[in-house]
Amino acid sequence: ASLNRLTFAGRPLPSSEVLLFPGALPLATDVRAVQPVDRPAIRLIDDGQRTSLNVALSGAAKQALGQALNKALASCLSGASKDPNCPQPDETRPIPGSLRASLNRARPDSPSFDLAESADGTIELTDSVSVTGTWAQWDFNNQAIKHSGAVTVKVQAEASVSDLNSIYWTAP
Repeated sequence: ASLNRLTFAGRPLPSSEVLLFPGALPLATDVRAVQPVDRPAIRLIDDGQRTSLNVALSGAAKQALGQALNKALASCLSGASKDPNCPQPDETRPIPGSLRASLNRARPDSPSFDLAESADGTIELTDSVSVTGTWAQWDFNNQAIKHSGAVTVKVQAEASVSDLNSIYWTAP
């Protein structure tokens, strides 16, 4: 899991059980974007207890990801991006790359950020935004039908804890 981004006393986090003397755990991360949750410590009353470790994205990492996501989304909505996985209207059979729109309101820098269970530090980003614009979708005769107005767009992307400025769109 993303715990592989942690080091214990300067070494890889042990995968087996470790007996520890009470006190703060000497944990660090290999990237600033990932931080241990709380301040893990062992207390005398924890004798024989299992202590769990969790990691989360730092506040600065979330802010940087939100800004990168806004920039990537603006590129898709303006048509500047040619990525076939750019977010599409939440409609049946939208034509990829046909959406030209603007956000209905300023998007806060707070989509849902989840560290993936993989060890490589992948961050999954999901959000749902309301936009106003034009797009096309295929009808059941495979004819392009143009639409305009307000529509919801589901945002699904990935980033890496090593490069918070690069957003990679994923297919819904």
